[in-house]
Amino acid sequence: LPPEHPDPTVLPEITLLDRADSDDGDPAAPDALSGLPLPPGTLLAGQYRLVRPLGYGGMGEVCLAHDTKVDDRAVAVKMLHAELAADSYSLLEGERKELVELNHDGFIRVFNYGHHSGVGDFLVLQYVDGLNLEEVRARAHEHPEEFGGTRFLEFVLAYGVRILAALAHLHAPERGKVYGDLKPPNVMHDGSTTKLVDVGSVRRAGAPGLTTALYRAPSVGAHGESAPQDDLFSLGETLRTLCGIGATRHDLADLAALAPLDDATGDHRGLGLVSLARALRRATRTARAGRFATAREMDEQLRGVFRELRSLRTGAETFEPSPLFLQSAYALDGGLGAAPEVSRWAAPPS
Repeated sequence: LPPEHPDPTVLPEITLLDRADSDDGDPAAPDALSGLPLPPGTLLAGQYRLVRPLGYGGMGEVCLAHDTKVDDRAVAVKMLHAELAADSYSLLEGERKELVELNHDGFIRVFNYGHHSGVGDFLVLQYVDGLNLEEVRARAHEHPEEFGGTRFLEFVLAYGVRILAALAHLHAPERGKVYGDLKPPNVMHDGSTTKLVDVGSVRRAGAPGLTTALYRAPSVGAHGESAPQDDLFSLGETLRTLCGIGATRHDLADLAALAPLDDATGDHRGLGLVSLARALRRATRTARAGRFATAREMDEQLRGVFRELRSLRTGAETFEPSPLFLQSAYALDGGLGAAPEVSRWAAPPS
């Protein structure tokens, strides 16, 4: 667990004891690459030596491979399903280039893309070995002490703030993209960082694409056409699931309607939970107009709930430094924004 800190993005350290990036397993095992047309040891596109599967997603299988041309580093190779490669969801070359150029710490890096006979299109991704948020939820349920008990709610908000930074990068007008398929299995906690791992769902706002029913906003089109506010809905549902608040998003209304204070006793211990429910309820409203307008607006609200939860738990006020008082930049070393020398103020008036 990290020490107490006013920064709402600080997370616990998660390190797997058995890393999965080695190829010590039996390559002759019948299920080593079950369902894939190529055996372990195959050089994909003459560069990526396949080891074994890592998982399966809506767009295809993800396999561990070693890049034989870059220090034999571990990479994740996502092979697209044949039916997707043939229809409108196939990644066009221009879209693949945009994924490679998607440079933000909140997203898994896309190193390369290519085509291999017998497999079709594939993406080469940064290899991240940790727990996805669904696994984190289960772990926190079984071992709450590993997440500081009630501190887990604060860490859930840390996930939210980090994911919102990545979404704001995507949603920026100059990019005009959406993530489209945000859900707990698509967010990985590795060490003390997080990554959105299924970048194959990234697309232009309003374009069709993959979604997941449990986390899909009611306003998403029949073929997955999404707007930025639909990503915020999916994030709200993801955070609600992690917190374990209610069986569905509709249960948030009852909790959000509770009075923060008990008039009889003056007890305010539920204040933070009520504020959390209110923030998640706004994110998951049915109509887009009722949700947060932007990722930045939702970020501000989650940071406020974080400060509230932490202050109530520790009994001390939690402050976050204001960006309004950061050091001014000196334009082109011209001294713009710099305070004058002391002699300027000490000199007698002329």
